Amino acid sequence: MISGPNYGRNSTAVFSLSSGTIGGAMEAAVCGYKAIALSFAFSSRDHDPVVISEAANHSVRLIEHLYKNWTSGVDLYSINVPLEQGISKSKILYTNILDNRWSGSCFEAIDAELSGEDPGLQEHLLRQKEEGSTLHGDTSGTSSTRFQHKHFKWAPKFGDVYKSEQTSPPGNDGWAVRSGFTRYVCFGSLSYQCHERL
Repeated sequence: MISGPNYGRNSTAVFSLSSGTIGGAMEAAVCGYKAIALSFAFSSRDHDPVVISEAANHSVRLIEHLYKNWTSGVDLYSINVPLEQGISKSKILYTNILDNRWSGSCFEAIDAELSGEDPGLQEHLLRQKEEGSTLHGDTSGTSSTRFQHKHFKWAPKFGDVYKSEQTSPPGNDGWAVRSGFTRYVCFGSLSYQCHERL
């Protein structure tokens, strides 16, 4: 089963562990299928169709190679192909995943009034649920509210993630993709250590 191509890289722990593309491949793997997650890394949103075509053809060749030479104990492979001209002639590297983290939270609290949503709707629904579950069906509205409704927006600090890649030593997936190389990693059973080379 091939999941992707995802438009955007899925390298380093931060992106890999939050990736729906890799998650889809994991679902296939736990069902007993060979699975590959494919992601196209980009440094610009202005892409030449010729570059995308080259990346797609390059990906197909790598996927065919991995499928025909599937290593025992591997549940899935995750591939990142940079959308760069000449990618089919660049190195393909097996790497480890850079173990990085978000700094702080990925979300930021915002003013509910400015979010464009009805600030009281979710609070009202929570109160109804709480009141409906009180003993003896007491729905008089006298119970105190235990929940304060808050609004958040997705506000990750990507600078921290990019800095972790730039300061890491060569050999990990973030470094490989940043350097313009196609990279792949494998995920196997807990007792299996993936050590692959093309």
